[in-house]
Amino acid sequence: MFRQLHMTLKVRLITHLFQETIFASTIPFVAFYLTDMLSVKLTGILLTLTVVFSMLFSFIGGYVSDLHKKKFIIILLQTLMGVCLLSMGIAIVLEHIWLFVLSYLSFTLSFALQNPIMDAAIMDAIDRFESYVYKLSYWLSNVGIAAGSVLGALFYSFMPHVLFVSGFIIYVLISLAFIKWFIEIPVERRTKLNSNFIKDSLLSYVEVLKDRRYIKLTVGYSLINIGELSIFSYIAVKLKQHFETAHVFIFQIDGVKMYSIILFLNTVIVIFFTFIITKMAEKLPTHKAFVLSLIIYTLGYVGLSYFNTFGLIILAVVLATIGEIIYAPIYFTERYKLIPEAKRGSYSAIDSFGFYSAEMAARFSIVLSVYLSFFQMSLLLFVILSIGSILMIHSLFLTNVARNKKRNISN
Repeated sequence: MFRQLHMTLKVRLITHLFQETIFASTIPFVAFYLTDMLSVKLTGILLTLTVVFSMLFSFIGGYVSDLHKKKFIIILLQTLMGVCLLSMGIAIVLEHIWLFVLSYLSFTLSFALQNPIMDAAIMDAIDRFESYVYKLSYWLSNVGIAAGSVLGALFYSFMPHVLFVSGFIIYVLISLAFIKWFIEIPVERRTKLNSNFIKDSLLSYVEVLKDRRYIKLTVGYSLINIGELSIFSYIAVKLKQHFETAHVFIFQIDGVKMYSIILFLNTVIVIFFTFIITKMAEKLPTHKAFVLSLIIYTLGYVGLSYFNTFGLIILAVVLATIGEIIYAPIYFTERYKLIPEAKRGSYSAIDSFGFYSAEMAARFSIVLSVYLSFFQMSLLLFVILSIGSILMIHSLFLTNVARNKKRNISN
């Protein structure tokens, strides 16, 4: 099936694996480096501002994507990100913290600009097998993240600059691959409604905001993402501080080791069982598989937020991962069907905004945990994930049922 995909999809999927590997081996460790060089407070402010500016730049990227050809912009931003990685590596060697900060900010904003453009380019190239494309993309992303996490853990302590310089080389090679094999797909483009850049960009997003079905889906997906992202915030802190030390065979498992086991188990299940699990899920009607996956996902992450014992946490992470494996490809496939061809960049930017919002909410959960008990935090997460699930299910499947009923009544 891979051979039958459009060349643009092939090159994107293959390069996506390497890009995710480099991203996962470098960017997550930036917080550690900044904390070593600056105060924890200043690091927190910088990272928060980065998320806020990324939201803004993703909107700009989405707007530009709908008006202009994508190939040149993608290659330009890809190369710029590579240069930023090289600059970060040089800054580490020179111990020049503000060069590092400037390079990191430039990298992050370039990524935010490129993300909706790349997302739209992928949708442009899909002419069939959309479910297979998103399933494979999901799997490759996780393989890349797993490989990158291992490389980052191995090299960060004694040769972090090697990671960033290697990232520069890989990103430049990806740019060259795009130059040779990335084919611009002729698509319908959005018509400018105003000659003023700011006014026209605002009008483009007003059009998207009028699509209540898609906004409902985006809000739901944002709420659902809080569960997964809480692993890197509230759940990580909870395990470190309150996990009941367990003895498994000859090993003593404390909170930090338990956190590593969660990430490792999640990765192993995704890499080795994604296609088996999705194959089994395909035996069910799509809407039933989607509903079941969100129930399993919710139970898993609520369990992770509440349990403090080894066995129950293992059960919870297995449930959460299985739920994610089933729902994620279905979500991206159905979302693709909802987006108008001429507005794919703008719609993708709104989706990115939802993700960034979920990321900030997940970080804020650490603050909330100071005032709420385990049970209250778990109950809050259950409510959030339940609302998110209902919004997504209603947007993707129940809306069509309601429309069909209205048509039948009118006929």
